[in-house]
Amino acid sequence: MTRRSHKPFILISYAYMSKPMLATLLALREDITLTVDSGAFTAYKLGKKIELESYMNFLATSKLKIEHYMNLDVIGDVAASKKNYYKMLDEGFKPMPVFTRGAPTSDLEEYYETSDVVA
Repeated sequence: MTRRSHKPFILISYAYMSKPMLATLLALREDITLTVDSGAFTAYKLGKKIELESYMNFLATSKLKIEHYMNLDVIGDVAASKKNYYKMLDEGFKPMPVFTRGAPTSDLEEYYETSDVVA
């Protein structure tokens, strides 16, 4: 049987992004398949806030080869999470929508109209 080689899948939280982490990911960018999570839950637990504009700027300007990324959800605020998703779409991004706790199932169906994958 032949062994199929593939690039390792890496999931990184934007909340943990630092200069050393970015440098490591840049060095590996041709050898990995990268997915970026907004890090909203991590930031929430640390009492920090992630600004949507900063997150979008990172996604747009980093030299990483980002295969997938999630929208910036807002912990405990279904409407704000959904608003961020549509703002990202309006700005030309194609994020993976985050179906947040407490959201109606109709949101899930709505997300599938604009994305093949829902987190």
